[in-house]
Amino acid sequence: MLGSSPQAGPSLWPLVGPSLLLWAHSTSATDTHHVEMARECSKTVTSFYNQSAIDVATEKPSVCLTPTMMLYSGCSQDGSHLLKSGGYLQQELPLLDDHKDVVTLLAEGLCESRKHTEDEKLVHYFLDKTLTSRLGICMLATHHLALHEDKPDFVGIICTRLSPKKIIEKWVDFARRLCEHKYGNAPRVRINGHVIAHFPFIPMPLDYILP
Repeated sequence: MLGSSPQAGPSLWPLVGPSLLLWAHSTSATDTHHVEMARECSKTVTSFYNQSAIDVATEKPSVCLTPTMMLYSGCSQDGSHLLKSGGYLQQELPLLDDHKDVVTLLAEGLCESRKHTEDEKLVHYFLDKTLTSRLGICMLATHHLALHEDKPDFVGIICTRLSPKKIIEKWVDFARRLCEHKYGNAPRVRINGHVIAHFPFIPMPLDYILP
């Protein structure tokens, strides 16, 4: 036993005492480090959400802008549609520029927090809302730039005679070339259904979905 009398045998304190002190000091230092890290993380999260600019933006009334409105307001004889579109985007683009790294940060955050996530549906809902909003702003900016171009069958980014068959054929050809390059062969694809259908639509999202 530690601190035993000479009659009970030699003391073990000179051997294990310093080790116990070192272990206790190391444990205390580790706990302190964890507490400091937790405090810094708390400050970071709090500062992220405690931004007056975000609070002001959320209090503004939302503007409902549908593809139909974009189509019929995207062309005027005097060019006033360009001024209206530019005035609207003047308020939206700074927000897009400030959050240009959102997708990368979201991917990193999901990888780091995946093992702590319990409600997958809540995560999917959050991602759908966030990325849909971001895609909407990107589409508005692209639409405004495209309004300056005189492209047949297009009003901005809206194709007035979009053919689903042609869009599918474009990406089928892309996939075929990839397969031939990788495997030396590619399966044949046959498109069935309303192959001659045409209607106004925005082709941009299809170029993300189909590949």
